[in-house]
Amino acid sequence: MAKQLDRCHRWPACICGEKWSFFQDAPTEAFAEAEPIIAATLACVSARCPDPRFRAHAAVQLLNPIFSEWKERLQ
Repeated sequence: MAKQLDRCHRWPACICGEKWSFFQDAPTEAFAEAEPIIAATLACVSARCPDPRFRAHAAVQLLNPIFSEWKERLQ
C-alpha cells in the first residue's frame, strides 16, 4: 500500500508524535499553559497522521470547547 502524500511520513518520530507522547503522560496542570501547543499538535495529527486511530482520537479531542479558540486560529 502506497503512502498518501498528505500524510506525515515521519510519524511518530515527527515533532507532533513527540509532543503527543509528552502530553499523554504530562500532569494536567501543564495543559493550561500548553493549550496552543496541544491544539496545534491535535490539528496536525487529525489531518496528517498515517494511523487512522490517532487521527480519529485527535479529531475527537479537538471537539473539546477548550480548543475552539485555537482551532479557529490554526485554520
